[in-house]
Amino acid sequence: AVWANDGGDKVTRDEDRASNGININNSIWDGQKINLFGAKNEIVDFNLILESKDGASNIAVKFDSLIGPNGAEIKSSPASTSSTGLFNWVNRDIELFYVRYLQIKGLSRLSYELYDERHIPKRFRMPKDKSSWNDRPDHDKFYPEIAVPLELKPTFSVSAGENQSVWADIYIPKDKPNGIYKGNVIISEAGKNTKAIPVELTVNNFALPD
Repeated sequence: AVWANDGGDKVTRDEDRASNGININNSIWDGQKINLFGAKNEIVDFNLILESKDGASNIAVKFDSLIGPNGAEIKSSPASTSSTGLFNWVNRDIELFYVRYLQIKGLSRLSYELYDERHIPKRFRMPKDKSSWNDRPDHDKFYPEIAVPLELKPTFSVSAGENQSVWADIYIPKDKPNGIYKGNVIISEAGKNTKAIPVELTVNNFALPD
């Protein structure tokens, strides 16, 4: 299964929500396509979640173009894997990142020790009749955190019963006409295209200041 969100709802590595029939619709995902909007000179983004019940290998994700009014294009040119190439964003309006996971092994005493449980993220709040770290619902889970340029991880695997996030940043250039831009995220396995996820971006008729 493949779906998307805006990244604010953290999907831990062991959560296969779509595969288990959980409602995954949200502000940018209607069950079929990714819906975004933004101003010129703004960066918008989405988090793509790939789930696998049985495990999958040699996965690749491609998304480098959106076509808008009168053939206007928001696109990216291939980047080299050198440090100068990866951090040169000229002609690279779309960037993809392979997300690595960080295991949460405890709560910060400085931030949380002297407060009640309402100050703690809901998924880590202690049940009223419990007292240890292992009683907290999301103890020791792996959270999506580290974004690696996809050029450094062009293919990857997803273990059985887990998921993998791929983050996308889209810069909307100042000179692009307003209107609707469309494209597809192409997912392949072992060189064979297996899914195409539509992306629709509405560009508003104003620009953010630098």
